[in-house]
Amino acid sequence: MKKKLKLWVDITRAYALPQCIMPGALALVLAIGIGDFNWGLGLLAIFACCLVHLAGNMLDDYFDYKYDLLSVRTEMRKQGILSFTPKYFYLKDGTLTLAQLGWIIAAHIVVAIAIGVVIFVYRGWSVVAIAAVVGFLTYFYSGWPFKLAFHGFGEIIIGICFGPCLMCGVFESTCGGLYSPETGLYWPIVLMSIAVGIYVTAILYVHSLIERDTDKASDKNTFAVLLGTNKAGLAAFAVMLFLPLLLVVGCVAVGYIHWAYLFVLLQLPRCIWLWRSTYCFMYGIPFDTKNPPKWLGMIERLHDAIEHDVDYYVVRWMCMRNINTGFCFTIVLVKIILTLI
Repeated sequence: MKKKLKLWVDITRAYALPQCIMPGALALVLAIGIGDFNWGLGLLAIFACCLVHLAGNMLDDYFDYKYDLLSVRTEMRKQGILSFTPKYFYLKDGTLTLAQLGWIIAAHIVVAIAIGVVIFVYRGWSVVAIAAVVGFLTYFYSGWPFKLAFHGFGEIIIGICFGPCLMCGVFESTCGGLYSPETGLYWPIVLMSIAVGIYVTAILYVHSLIERDTDKASDKNTFAVLLGTNKAGLAAFAVMLFLPLLLVVGCVAVGYIHWAYLFVLLQLPRCIWLWRSTYCFMYGIPFDTKNPPKWLGMIERLHDAIEHDVDYYVVRWMCMRNINTGFCFTIVLVKIILTLI
């Protein structure tokens, strides 16, 4: 059982679930005291989002395997160019066939749809519309014929799905208060979802920036590839790292939200470390990622990453994930405290 669970975690990349769970939890907490609050429906919505997230991870492997992207990465490794190669090992070594992977993906999606039907009964067509957008973007992220991630849309798709779609979907499922004819859209959740969407975009973008040369050789035109230069790529990354914090500061400055939300600025040292370390990577400046500072947060499987010589990628990716998690957790904590006092 333990081996099967570990295999499932590796296949689905379940260790990435915080980038889905934390925005969902944030949306659920922000729904407290609004509309017809139902925490059970909110939790069901978060679970469904997690299933779609895992299915999307596997779909990405499915199509990458069919497109044989790993051969390009392996060749670049042979040439001494850093390229992330621990991809879909379970397909390479025969642990699973492509057909079996397809069935696993389908099982996750079927359960998510079943949960969606339950939520639909209570909340109506609004959640169906959001789910339809997510389903379209998840499949065509790397799926034929659009292959949107190969044409510079991958990062923005991730931001839309894990920011506005996920948070507004969970919020609507939890309280039904996303929109009313009298008051229109509930803008606080919309604006917060945009901030979180930017951070989730950055989780993928730091990957794309580090893998820019590999993706370019694979004819995968990510946003980082389209930007072209190190200067432009790093400037875009700086915007993604610091803009969400500036949005919170601006909202506090004009009195839109409570000053306590400024505690999100605790993420600032992580943001600075990540930008500086990525700058060093892009310009070939030595930077230690084998001994990351403890305050960066949990870096899972660091030993394995070092053993496979991919710590340069894993540490930066997980640091960005931790920034997003910390941002969401801080707002959740502040909201709960303000609700109780």
